[in-house]
Amino acid sequence: MPEISESGAYIRSLGGLTFTVTISEAEKQTAKMTDYPVEDGVSYSDHVILAPREVTVQVGQGVDDAESDPRDKLDKLRELMTAREPIEVYTGKSYYKSMIITSISTTTDAKTETVMIASVTLREVRIAQTQAAAVPVISKKRQKQPKKTVASTKRGTQQVQTVSTPQQPNPQAESGMSKLFGGRYDNSSGSAVAIR
Repeated sequence: MPEISESGAYIRSLGGLTFTVTISEAEKQTAKMTDYPVEDGVSYSDHVILAPREVTVQVGQGVDDAESDPRDKLDKLRELMTAREPIEVYTGKSYYKSMIITSISTTTDAKTETVMIASVTLREVRIAQTQAAAVPVISKKRQKQPKKTVASTKRGTQQVQTVSTPQQPNPQAESGMSKLFGGRYDNSSGSAVAIR
C-alpha cells in the first residue's frame, strides 16, 4: 500500500526513489478511434483503442544531510532506465504499477549548478498473459472421416517431369509438300521425308 502524506496525497516516488522536490507532474492518457471509409464518402468508427498512459515528472534534488548527492540520484535514475524493467510510480494523485522510463533530460545553468533538475518521462507497460491448453489426441478409429482429417505427411522434394508428346501430322503441310515435289511425305520424325 502506498504511503500517504498528511495532505492526503501519495508520497511521490519513481521506482522507490524520492527527491527533495517535485516541480511538476503531467499525466496523459489518450484513446484512438479506428476509422474505415465506405463508398458514400463517410468514415465510420467501430473500435476504440486505449493508448498506454504517459507521465512526465520534473524533479529536483539538492544537497541535504539526509539525502544523497544530486549526482547519485541522477545515476540511480539512469540505472533504472538502463535496467529496462517496469517500476512503480507514485504521483500526487495516481499510482502506476508498471512503468518504463523512456527519457531523462537534465538542465544545468548558473542557478542549478549545485542541484539536479531532471525531467523524467515514463510510459505504461502492458504485458500480455499467455495460457496453455491441453488438446486431446483423437485416434483414427474415433474419427468419422480419417482420410480427410489426418495430418499431412512429408513426402520429400517432388520434381516435375515433362512428357513429350509425338507431333501430330499437319495435313495442310503434307498436301503443300506433295504439290511442290510430288509424292507423299512422312513428317512424324520432325523432318519431311519423301515416300516414293
